[in-house]
Amino acid sequence: MARCRDCQETVGNIPDTVTLRNGYNVGHAQFKVAPVGSGKIALMADTGKYVARCNGCIVDGATRDFLVIFHDVPNNPYVQFTPKLLPNGYYALLSNSGKYVARCNGCSPTAAAKGVTQDTVTVHIDNPTSKLHAQWKVIPIR
Repeated sequence: MARCRDCQETVGNIPDTVTLRNGYNVGHAQFKVAPVGSGKIALMADTGKYVARCNGCIVDGATRDFLVIFHDVPNNPYVQFTPKLLPNGYYALLSNSGKYVARCNGCSPTAAAKGVTQDTVTVHIDNPTSKLHAQWKVIPIR
């Protein structure tokens, strides 16, 4: 996943959203993990702002909850995720809605229309164990 500036049309003019793009060794695809207590984490983007679940923030989105980047502090429940280690070594990220973060192909018509990507990141999966698009490989970068 990566921060993408002006890649999707948002309600409220949020410039940074989360999409899937090639390459993890660039700044916009690297997130600092910030422990926030009770086993939860927040993900800080290269802008210093946090990834958050946002309900109804993407214009004409196929699902209600997309990931965006605009919070300044990690104490908001919308920016907190519970990582779950899966049997295959990948992680799932549980949001405060009770759903998991996942790739969503074709779910943002504005991202597709801008020619950016077909793959955006949403929060819509109930059980990540059987859904490969809700499983994430964490790569530590030093």
